[in-house]
Amino acid sequence: MEPTKRNAEWDQKVFETLRAGNTLEVAAADAGYSKTALYRHLYEYPMFCNKSVLLKTEAEAAALALVMKAAAQWNLKSGEANC
Repeated sequence: MEPTKRNAEWDQKVFETLRAGNTLEVAAADAGYSKTALYRHLYEYPMFCNKSVLLKTEAEAAALALVMKAAAQWNLKSGEANC
């Protein structure tokens, strides 16, 4: 049965999953909640929502930086101009 109330352990699991670059749906499932419950908590708790958005944004920026670095290295190895 799905827990009905938020707690620090649940929040931490959601935050860790988002920090790793996963979606909100994956974070909810990983913490044992439905995506409906997660979206309800995002709506009802602005601080929880803000931190979740921040962690998703940081994870996306880190992933983009990794792709850009790999692309730059590939351009150098292939002899292409490094733009």
